[in-house]
Amino acid sequence: MTAGAAVRDGITVEAWFDTASPQAAKRLADRLRQNPKGTPIVGQIDGAAPAIEERGSSVRLYARLPGANGLAASAASRAPALAPVSRAKVSEVRAGMLRAEVETLLGKAHSETTIDGGDSTIATLLYNLDDNGTAQVRTVDGKVEWVKFSQ
Repeated sequence: MTAGAAVRDGITVEAWFDTASPQAAKRLADRLRQNPKGTPIVGQIDGAAPAIEERGSSVRLYARLPGANGLAASAASRAPALAPVSRAKVSEVRAGMLRAEVETLLGKAHSETTIDGGDSTIATLLYNLDDNGTAQVRTVDGKVEWVKFSQ
């Protein structure tokens, strides 16, 4: 298994785990869903509720930090914070929309993860919602594939 972690925008923690097979990824994701506080890296952050995503033979965890930490405060002093987006506005995003249309509707993503995998480019755009939830918008080659909400 390969693991990695990153902090995006000073407020979103992402951890990923590449397993040997899709079945191993499913078992890992099921275990993490049963015990969110036991999730590696993300589970040790007080107040963070991870979103767990399976992608082939990998598992990704996303969590928003519950308050401004040193990184977030530092980033906020350099650039204005992006305003939260309403859940209703994100609900207007449909599969097949172009990424440019999504950004026109919702604005710049609060965080983004992009994987350039030979045949296609996969991006997950994260938006902080005004109800303290998070929305994930997945694009493949610049077109929306799906939208997921987490609370």
